[in-house]
Amino acid sequence: MKRLTIAALVTAAAGMGQQAIENWALPTGMNANQTLSVIETLNQPVPNRPFSGAAVVHTTHTLEDGTHVNSTSSTVLYRDKDGRRRTETEHYINISDPVAHASLTLWPDEHRATKQDIDGYVLPEAKLATEAFSNGGQKAGKKRASGPTQNVVRENLGTQTVNGVLCYGGRSTVIIPVGAIGNDREIKAVKETWTSVDLHILVKSTDSDPRFGTSTYDLTNITQAAPDATLFRLDVPSGYDVKTVQRMQLH
Repeated sequence: MKRLTIAALVTAAAGMGQQAIENWALPTGMNANQTLSVIETLNQPVPNRPFSGAAVVHTTHTLEDGTHVNSTSSTVLYRDKDGRRRTETEHYINISDPVAHASLTLWPDEHRATKQDIDGYVLPEAKLATEAFSNGGQKAGKKRASGPTQNVVRENLGTQTVNGVLCYGGRSTVIIPVGAIGNDREIKAVKETWTSVDLHILVKSTDSDPRFGTSTYDLTNITQAAPDATLFRLDVPSGYDVKTVQRMQLH
């Protein structure tokens, strides 16, 4: 697969998506019903709303023989007042800087780095990564049934405090009628999201689909103080093999 951005490809290859979930930043004024389509929402700049937190994605899937397959992955997230973002996973670190129009990804274990100039601030990895997340941890590329066979019911869940921050919630239920994909009974896939009113980030999400299992996302230890500015430097440590990717227009 060709790399559009390093973070996007790591996501797709791993079949997860946690490192881009924090990029589900919603434009000011978006209402609760619109948050239900957050999975299709690409990244928007969010200035003057710094935070840090720890995100955990857990997926579980039950096979036909009753075997339970579970996986858990965690990510540490940072954002400064200018909208710069830093994502730390077990394997890599990604820094995205809308001010410098640049992105840096480091693989410390391999002493490898990729630098990329970017035009604009709308990144494709949110859509790529959340596709994997929505498929209950299935590999990117495995698509759900789509088209006119699906009926979608959307609900506004109002506001409540989740993990210490005020959030507005939404629930969408995708209903696949009998026979639409060869199914002998109705299939319901339910997604519930809670998005921070102030920070414009996804705080909690549950995605349950009998075809793919259940995925949960939980952003905890949320701190709204400005992170250390050194976390967002685009400097490559000495001894790293550096690859530079050509400038891309991401709108």
